[in-house]
Amino acid sequence: MKVGMQSTYEYGVRLDDGARAAVWDQVIMARRLYNELIAVMRGIYDGMQAFTLECAGQEAAGLMARIQTLNDAFVAARADNDEPRMKAVAQERRECWQALSPLLKAARAKHKDEIRERFLSRIGNSSRTDTYPIRCRYADEGLGFGTATAVLDRALKAWNASMAKGKPPMFASAAEKRQDTLVLQFTKAGGIPAAAIMAGQSKELSIDAKPGKRRYGVFAFRLGAAKAKTYATGEIQFHRALPEGAGIPGARLVCEKVADREEYRLQLVVSDPAGPIVHDRRKPLLAVHFGWAAVDGGRHVATVNDTQDPSTAQAVLLPGDIEDDLDRAAAIQSARDVARDELKGMLGQWPMTGDEALDTEISAIQKLPAQHISQARLHGLIERCWREGHENQPGWLREWKALDKRRWQATVGLARRARNRRDNFYTELAIGWCCQYQAIVIEPVSLKAAAVVVDEATGERSGFAKKARAGRVVAAISELVAAIRWQAIKHGAALFEEHPPTVSTCSHCGAANVMPSTTDALLLCCPDCGAETGRKANAAAVLFQSRCADITERTAEHHAAAVESENARLLKKADMQMRKQEGRRKARMASDGEKQVGLAGG
Repeated sequence: MKVGMQSTYEYGVRLDDGARAAVWDQVIMARRLYNELIAVMRGIYDGMQAFTLECAGQEAAGLMARIQTLNDAFVAARADNDEPRMKAVAQERRECWQALSPLLKAARAKHKDEIRERFLSRIGNSSRTDTYPIRCRYADEGLGFGTATAVLDRALKAWNASMAKGKPPMFASAAEKRQDTLVLQFTKAGGIPAAAIMAGQSKELSIDAKPGKRRYGVFAFRLGAAKAKTYATGEIQFHRALPEGAGIPGARLVCEKVADREEYRLQLVVSDPAGPIVHDRRKPLLAVHFGWAAVDGGRHVATVNDTQDPSTAQAVLLPGDIEDDLDRAAAIQSARDVARDELKGMLGQWPMTGDEALDTEISAIQKLPAQHISQARLHGLIERCWREGHENQPGWLREWKALDKRRWQATVGLARRARNRRDNFYTELAIGWCCQYQAIVIEPVSLKAAAVVVDEATGERSGFAKKARAGRVVAAISELVAAIRWQAIKHGAALFEEHPPTVSTCSHCGAANVMPSTTDALLLCCPDCGAETGRKANAAAVLFQSRCADITERTAEHHAAAVESENARLLKKADMQMRKQEGRRKARMASDGEKQVGLAGG
């Protein structure tokens, strides 16, 4: 049920009461490490930008200063909802960027080697960089070796992804994190034998359980350094046996926030010498066309079809109770915003405390527009005043704080429960599809355009109505796509992406001039064959047709390419590890040689 040489086995676990504190100590350290790495990267990025701007000359510096002024003007115009001003500022800013970009590009090309040496070479996972020593320091302070390495890898991926867009990576917010992962990495070739883990012979990870659907056992997952001898222990639901002769190259303890509680899972990376399991009783292909629209009984999120006939297409509806709870949460949040806006008119009466830092913050809040003041900021300031003994807040402020806290708890609880039910619904859909079909073809949709309210480049409002943007958030198509990708890997289903002209092509005759009906925008009419087909059913059928030819051979090629890619990755990883070890060996020899010279000289 997997592709390539490795797969992931996941088990639900319940931690012992005494282990939770130790687990969260590691989680907090990992979060701190990530943000410290990002801070270093952002500092290097700022230095690199300043150096490039300096090399570009005075004209570039003047253009950049003007762009920064225009950025402030755009923010002010947007706060005032002044659309003509936004368009004018955006136009002038675009012209400044068009003049500045060639200057910066020429400066980067001219000083490419210096930029790489002075800035880019300082980011990486070698001892010569600024980032790797931070990872080592946290490992010395007690963060698990594997977790520290995984956090550094994640920060480097964020750096590469952000730099591709010309921006530095963003800090991670603890309030927005729903999942944290602690990692064990086993450096032995092929990993630790699964039999050794089940027999309790490993000091890093042990499982004592018999496999079965309702069978439970105990586990121990090492936290931090080996010398600390700290473990996360608890019960494990061992529903799936490990393959005989398999190795475990790594393990992960996943901590997920679900409403006001935590859930934990143990994931084992399994290397199975038997190779991939091939299923030949599944149907060959399923096409999944995404889209969101409100319909009776729920919200339409996708249309699926496993034939070329559009009449066999089936709609996938998100259960209505999920959207109802999300709407209720949004209504409560709206009430919070209204109360915050009403409070803005009274904030001028907030008494000063005599504490310079607190009074500066109070004055800053009083000057801001209501929509720029977050409830969390107000709560934090009130708590600081109370904590430092300034309890002379007026009664209306205390009443607002108590009411807003109750509303916050209600909206967060409702929204999280609804999102969790939506995630479970999408996961079950993906599992069912990947178990029933050897291959799945999808047409990913770009949600970026639907998220835009005002185009930053032009200052114009988006063509998507507010209702369409709200529907995108409710449907969360990206969550369904992610579930399909993950379950396809776990169940050995080949996943293809296609972008055929599903709206303009007739699924009956293949004509490329299909037009919407004059009476129903969701109905397509073909002038060549005269067929009338539902827009979404037509799209699913065309998507199936785009990949159905020779699908068996294409699926086999997909699996072969996946195995080849995995083998290449493992070889590259092994080669990199050998080069690192050789570099460390030479460094030790050089250090020992210097010590001997020093002793001889003494």
